[in-house]
Amino acid sequence: METVIQFFEDLAINLELQQDYRRDPAATMQQYGLQKHEITAILSSDKAQVEQLVGNTTLPVTFVFPAQ
Repeated sequence: METVIQFFEDLAINLELQQDYRRDPAATMQQYGLQKHEITAILSSDKAQVEQLVGNTTLPVTFVFPAQ
C-alpha cells in the first residue's frame, strides 16, 4: 500500500514521472515497483479497486498542467 500511495504523491509533483506515465502507464508503474495486481487495479479506473489498495483515507490529488 505504501508504494502505491508514494507513487500517487510522486506522480502529482514529478514532471518526468508524469511524462513517462502519459507515454506508458503500465511500464511506468512497473518500473516504480508496483505489483501486477496494483497496476491492474489502477488501470481499471475502478474507484473501489483503487480504494482497496490505498484505503479510503487518501485525499484526492488534483493535477494542474501548464498551458502549452
